[in-house]
Amino acid sequence: MIPLALDFLAKAENKYQAALSLHNDAFYEDSASRSYYAMFLVANAFLATQNLSFSKHSLVISKFGELFCKSNLVPHHFHRALIEGQLSRLHADYAPSLVNDKAPSEELLRLSRDFIAFANENIHSIKSNLQASSAPFVPALALASKSLPLIPSPSPSSSTPQIKGLSL
Repeated sequence: MIPLALDFLAKAENKYQAALSLHNDAFYEDSASRSYYAMFLVANAFLATQNLSFSKHSLVISKFGELFCKSNLVPHHFHRALIEGQLSRLHADYAPSLVNDKAPSEELLRLSRDFIAFANENIHSIKSNLQASSAPFVPALALASKSLPLIPSPSPSSSTPQIKGLSL
């Protein structure tokens, strides 16, 4: 794996820790925003394995979905979580009213934790999987899995995660 991908993953873990602290202090909107950034950085880590970088969030999200989810290298629900997380972040950072709801923050924390864990366990295999699908690739190094603090995971109610309580 290229060093840039490792840097993105380290920063994602940092954002997750910040989100967890904010959530524990009842700053739920700010926690949701940091959780989104954690997922956004994981998507950037995957793109970095292909020497790709984009300045717009929409391009990162789109290209991540196209290269890694459509090819089934990454579960589709992480792409959906990124899209919904971006909406949550926009609302948290720019909406004039405060909607400090705990449920969306908890869901985004869970999703960002799971996305980071998935990346730590699987990003090293991107080279061989993309090579098999004839997509461009760069060599990947093994990544040591790191343990992140957990919040309780709700029982799965559907195959596609939905962030409840958000409206723009």
